[in-house]
Amino acid sequence: MSDDSAPDSVITARLLGKGWDQTQLGSTFEVADLEFGNDTMQLHVNHDLDRAALILKLAQRDSGEEARVLVEYGDDVGKLVSLLISWQERVDPENFRTMIDEIVRSFPKTYLVRDEDMVLLRPAKS
Repeated sequence: MSDDSAPDSVITARLLGKGWDQTQLGSTFEVADLEFGNDTMQLHVNHDLDRAALILKLAQRDSGEEARVLVEYGDDVGKLVSLLISWQERVDPENFRTMIDEIVRSFPKTYLVRDEDMVLLRPAKS
């Protein structure tokens, strides 16, 4: 494995160790593409190696409504993975924006992804 894939291995190993499941795509191509579900939300991450970013999709189980964000993690993929792990069991439709705000505060290059557009996110006003 090359040095470029090291963040991919970190993401996969840490999330698998916390109950996430590798998707068929992730297994087939040996890339970080994982999902996790709690009582109210389904989370999915895939790794964009070229951008040093994670794409996070949060979907409500009951309504199917979803949000996608792209988080450029720079040199701190471990911190981002730790944030995801800290929220995985407790994120819900009422507090997911708080989770996103926490990510934005730590990773200012976080974007809302809508179709082909990306919008830079700012933390919600207190």
